[in-house]
Amino acid sequence: MDDRDFDVDLPDEVVYFLRYFKEMIEEQSVTEILGLYEHGFTELTEKFFSEKMWPEDKIVEKVVGTDNDIFIILYKELYYRDLYTRMQRGPSLIHRYESYMNYSKLFSEILRTKEVNDKTVPNEPIALQLPNIWLWDIIDEFVYQFQAFCLYKANPSKRSAEEIEDLIELEQTQNAWNIYPVLNILYSLLTKSQINEQLKAIREG
Repeated sequence: MDDRDFDVDLPDEVVYFLRYFKEMIEEQSVTEILGLYEHGFTELTEKFFSEKMWPEDKIVEKVVGTDNDIFIILYKELYYRDLYTRMQRGPSLIHRYESYMNYSKLFSEILRTKEVNDKTVPNEPIALQLPNIWLWDIIDEFVYQFQAFCLYKANPSKRSAEEIEDLIELEQTQNAWNIYPVLNILYSLLTKSQINEQLKAIREG
């Protein structure tokens, strides 16, 4: 038995799925990743996690190890997206904050830059290949969660007294779901994708 199996109470199917998912991310096998993303995660959710959450990242690290930050970031993207679909009254403020910080880490990896002679230039690209549908879903979910946070702020009935105080502090520090960093991320993604150049090339034949 692998040492990572100790103190982890997860079905064998889930353990295998997590380890195989990580392996495919590392091998950049887009076809396999697509199947795991579209079917594997959903099927295991219905089978084992219909009435409870998927394990938190610390538990997953005991299963897959701590040598691949990007896999954990991607797992947490799925984890928080699943959480958003479950909460009828919406996620707690801490969950909203943690999801934003996870997206920030993900986009920082995708939009890698470095300072050279006082100029910001692209860094070495991250070794990551994801199916187009997952990339689209990531951006779509990021925008959705931003909109959900705006509605959450506008509706005091959705917040506890403690969350009201925490929200005030969060707004003062502008650490999460502030419109300016959100727009900056989206603009940076647009620039990196070079979609405008591609559309221009298509128009010009």
